[in-house]
Amino acid sequence: MKLLIVDDEELIRLKLKYIVEQSSLKFHSIQMASNVFEALESIGEEVPAVILSDIRMPQKSGLEIARYVWEQNLASRVILITGFSDFEYAKAGIAYHVFDYLLKPIDETATCEVIRRALQDFLEEQKQQKLYQSFQSYYTSHQEDIRRQTIQQLLFRPHSMDIEKQIKDTELFSFSFQHYELLGCRHQSRAKSRSLKTDLFISYALENCFSDIFGKDALLYPHGDTLWGIVSLENHRDRMDAFHDQLENCMEYFTRQYQQNMKLGISRMGTSLEELDELREQVSICLSHDQISCNSVIYYEELPLTYNKLLNVNSSISNLIALLQTKNQTAFREAAEAFLAFLEQYNTGFRRQAIHLLLCNLSFFLNNLNFDLAWLRAANNTIDKNLQNLDAFCVDEDAILKWLCQLYDSLSACENPQSSILIDQVKSYIYQNFEKPIGLAEVAEYLHRNPSYISRLIKQETGQNLTQMLTEVRISHAKSLLKNTNMKISDVAWKAGYPNHQYFNRIFAEQVGMPPSDYRKISRAFS
Repeated sequence: MKLLIVDDEELIRLKLKYIVEQSSLKFHSIQMASNVFEALESIGEEVPAVILSDIRMPQKSGLEIARYVWEQNLASRVILITGFSDFEYAKAGIAYHVFDYLLKPIDETATCEVIRRALQDFLEEQKQQKLYQSFQSYYTSHQEDIRRQTIQQLLFRPHSMDIEKQIKDTELFSFSFQHYELLGCRHQSRAKSRSLKTDLFISYALENCFSDIFGKDALLYPHGDTLWGIVSLENHRDRMDAFHDQLENCMEYFTRQYQQNMKLGISRMGTSLEELDELREQVSICLSHDQISCNSVIYYEELPLTYNKLLNVNSSISNLIALLQTKNQTAFREAAEAFLAFLEQYNTGFRRQAIHLLLCNLSFFLNNLNFDLAWLRAANNTIDKNLQNLDAFCVDEDAILKWLCQLYDSLSACENPQSSILIDQVKSYIYQNFEKPIGLAEVAEYLHRNPSYISRLIKQETGQNLTQMLTEVRISHAKSLLKNTNMKISDVAWKAGYPNHQYFNRIFAEQVGMPPSDYRKISRAFS
């Protein structure tokens, strides 16, 4: 790694070189330049990890170096050396992403610390670049594996997962979701006893059959006794009738050849990935429609209009699962009671379908939790038993409510490690970037999550919002600078992430109870 020192004064260049050589900083070479032209020539020969440059020099300033590094998208971290009189001028470097500033006269400790941070930041980016290259290599050589992983997340994801991230994931294999259908094909053996090996073979053969029909324009995933498929219509909208005929022929073949009862549910056409949850529920309605015999193709759009009321049930189920992930027990119980009260006005058949949808969605949600706990396995076993004895389970609404509340209590008693990790990442990002103008969008982009999800998570886990967390860190840093340095208050404000020092004065007084100048006097008097 290379360090480049740029200054028109030879004594300063030599002093800076000596400071670095006597420190623990590790550079394989330290080069010096007396002006911007020499500096650019050195950068062209080998890109430095860190560039330490005076801001005011004859002909061209250090800002020209910062601009060149920024425009060429080089990895170098630029540190500008400036005096108090040049401070407003130096702030122009923000536009070129200058890493930091050093104030004259040069302080040995401060110089080493800033270079150390710049080098650490440079190495971290290099590490991330290598990881990214490894990921890209993996994506290139494991396309089919990624297709399968993605369909699993799309169809069976927890409700809190980020749709925008999933859209980016699907771009890895260029699958279009502008117009698509969701299919669900359920197979059940007519034999009294079912062999696991037979079920696995049927599932495998059915997937191959669907693959032959749709090719690469379908994402297929077997889940239990049902094969799910997302089928792109971009290039085949005029051929869907022919595709559906081929699917019926496929089902007839499996019925005849392997003694299977087959049922195929087909959703309406979707036009965006955000609709996938709703389309999955439409297919579930088709597959649970008892009035249609086996070996049938059921189109959601052809069901009686009365079945559309199940979409209201789907909305209630989504709300229940969302509340299951909060710390508001009262809201969850009220929602569960309202859901069961809603079902009371309908006949037994409709209630049975609604409870079936509830149990299936809860199963999808629980199976995506990263917990390996006895209660979680027990909950899944209970769901399986209730699905097998659905008629008996649907009758006792009090038992359903009691079971839902027990599920909530069990889940609430477990700290979600993923949430804790995300909050730690939020805090780490704030500590590393509080000097910059950051907000919820930047944090969400860093974590690859939806901004609204991050906002809710921060509030739920810390009791604060992002602005409050950021203000707390910034004011703490400002207090340290006021107490331990002789920086001007306007400089302290800028270092703490407040370019407008009048605004900084107001925020500081609100948080600490006194202006920054008074805090400096008092803290030093009692230190």
